[in-house]
Amino acid sequence: MLAPHDPAAEFVVTPLAVVAAGAAYPLMREAVPGLDLRAWRRFVRRAASPRQAGRLGILTASRPARRFPCGLLCYHRIADPSLGDMIVASHFAALDPLGCGPVFHALEEALAEIARASGCQAIRAFVPPGESGLIADLLASGHLREGEAFLRKVGG
Repeated sequence: MLAPHDPAAEFVVTPLAVVAAGAAYPLMREAVPGLDLRAWRRFVRRAASPRQAGRLGILTASRPARRFPCGLLCYHRIADPSLGDMIVASHFAALDPLGCGPVFHALEEALAEIARASGCQAIRAFVPPGESGLIADLLASGHLREGEAFLRKVGG
């Protein structure tokens, strides 16, 4: 009997290196339309800093034979009073001609490994409005609906 095929195994997931910021920029623009390239490069430099290891990062997914990433997400670590340390994931983006679900699954599995390795008890994912496919993928991978997220800008 054949083992079930895991589409996420078709991807290589790695932390985004500063030198690859430009290659990942079009993907990030999918998650954050209007994002300025200079602001993106600043964020990548900060996220890739060794001082941020385990606290802040960007994961990219790519097919082994491809040069450019087809998926990414950003994450950071926080302390939660009821759940302990956790990883918060946001800015999911994927572009793949065979479907985004396997890309998101590969990213989420890699993020779960990072969470376990760093002693985190949970992953919280923020999904922008209108991303029903991503919501379905997260629910299928074991995430629970927690509530609604709200944003208030305070500053320039």
